[in-house]
Amino acid sequence: MEPAWAKLNLSLDVLGARPDGFHDLRMVMQSVDLHDDVTVTLDDTGTCRAETNRSYLPCGADNVAVRAAQVFLARAGLTCGVHIRLHKRIPVCAGLGGGSSDAAAVLRALERLTGAGFTRTQLEEMGAEIGSDVPYCVAGGTVLAEGRGERLTPVTPMPRLPVVICKPDFPISTPELFHRVDARTSRCRPDTEGICAALADGDMPRLARRMYNVFEDVLTHREGEIAAIKSRLLDGGALGAVITYTPNIKSMVFTVAGALVLLIGLRMAGILPGLRPSETELPGACSLNARTRRRFAGQPLIIGLLTGVMPCGALSAMWLYAMSSGSAVRGALVMLVFSLGTVPLLFLFGALQSFLPRGWMKYIVKGSAVLVVTLGLSMLVKGIRLFGM
Repeated sequence: MEPAWAKLNLSLDVLGARPDGFHDLRMVMQSVDLHDDVTVTLDDTGTCRAETNRSYLPCGADNVAVRAAQVFLARAGLTCGVHIRLHKRIPVCAGLGGGSSDAAAVLRALERLTGAGFTRTQLEEMGAEIGSDVPYCVAGGTVLAEGRGERLTPVTPMPRLPVVICKPDFPISTPELFHRVDARTSRCRPDTEGICAALADGDMPRLARRMYNVFEDVLTHREGEIAAIKSRLLDGGALGAVITYTPNIKSMVFTVAGALVLLIGLRMAGILPGLRPSETELPGACSLNARTRRRFAGQPLIIGLLTGVMPCGALSAMWLYAMSSGSAVRGALVMLVFSLGTVPLLFLFGALQSFLPRGWMKYIVKGSAVLVVTLGLSMLVKGIRLFGM
């Protein structure tokens, strides 16, 4: 069994956005005793798979622990199978590095089991292919992390202290926080050098006074409950309080949405003829026959309204894309622009079907398929890059 230790951000500073979609960060990170239990066994199945005590977590290739095993085996040139048992204690999506620490534990366990001879630095490099926090989780301890989190500099270890971890009962969108930070000049920044100096001097009260996360400067009124939590902790005698974060939510949304759009485009192009669109039977009131058309000419309106609840791939993809905006207002604007862009095309296709020979429509659909595939690939690549792969 390999423990997968949770992590905290003693400080977090966002230095700016990068061309590759990441942000340059500077943060002091610390391991804590809270941990998942990761048990790794080798077998002759030739596949990597996981099981977990949390039913809502994936167990296939979209689990970062499984992806870590795949990266390790590929780097080591091994063809054996890997079974991973995850006993989760670290809350998910809490900024505590639960998934990243599981991936790091798998890398350490596989090195121990296979004797492949990788150094810790090489394991950290593998971790950088999996996610931004994984290199740190391989190393653990008290570390200054820079870049997108993969450049690690050990600092004076923090002495053993009790830590209280509070997870609010509402989510905070990491993409939205980054957008807010990008849109304004932070009034407060963490004193990273002061934290490192306090660690070197063993002065924990001085360190606690300097703990800060720039995301605290851009919290909304609802998220401002975090300030109340911090106040209660400080009133209760805590030396300091700071929020932590997790970086991979946006990447998951972009990856899923991109894959869905890509499948739609391939189906339109006829490359995946076996992929049939879902067939949804409309209510009898919407059946288009001559008698009903005379009686009620508003059927297209009903069909249009029902489209919002039908299994439409393009619409589902745009829902996911809107979710990745991290803001209710921007998400609504995404859907508004999507609808405004759709309406002219619907009119155009309706007119073309009336005037062009029937054979021409297949060429128009093929051309549209190229655009859809391009969009899907763009979203998929961005999601994978945000994952750190």
